[in-house]
Amino acid sequence: FFDWSFYAAHPAEIPAIWHGGLSLQGGVAGELEAAVIYIRKYRLPFWELADLAAPGLILAQSIGRDANLLNGDAFGDPTHGPFGILYPPGTVAYATFGSRPLWPAEVWEGQADVIIFVILLFLLRWRKLPSGYLFLAYVVLYNGVRFFLEMLRGDSPRFLFGWTAAQWTALPAIAAALITAAVLAWRRRTKPEAGPSEPPPPAVR
Repeated sequence: FFDWSFYAAHPAEIPAIWHGGLSLQGGVAGELEAAVIYIRKYRLPFWELADLAAPGLILAQSIGRDANLLNGDAFGDPTHGPFGILYPPGTVAYATFGSRPLWPAEVWEGQADVIIFVILLFLLRWRKLPSGYLFLAYVVLYNGVRFFLEMLRGDSPRFLFGWTAAQWTALPAIAAALITAAVLAWRRRTKPEAGPSEPPPPAVR
């Protein structure tokens, strides 16, 4: 999506993930696909496991944004002022914008991920949510944050409406999570409740 002209001419490079080209959202989607295959094979409860994985996923994403800062990638646009991050020579950010101060987009996303992590832990520990809701909350919260912080990014090409590829994937992810939550709620309401068990027949004497 970021460099389609290159990959259209070199399709063999698409699966060559060791050459780079990975994205966080794509990585999570790949993890979900692998998890679904494993869970279906061993008949495990998907939503229960997804809820348990959600806090760990968002915490790992926060650590990943720290790595972006150290690598000098996933950087922001120039701030056009004295405030911002100055990247050293040898980083992609410096090669793109030189010594101009840049918005700390990756730093703010990492901090937002920590806040989401705390929210998910609170919900997991002190709020009894139906199965699947915690994971869906993670999807909505993260993609909501990602959508707005992408407006500050300076390393991503922009498409229709000036949105990045991450913004165009964030909105469908939020919509899918909300629809899934509505479906789960509808299933809970329409699921017949187990009636009181019938008393055992009297013993024959």
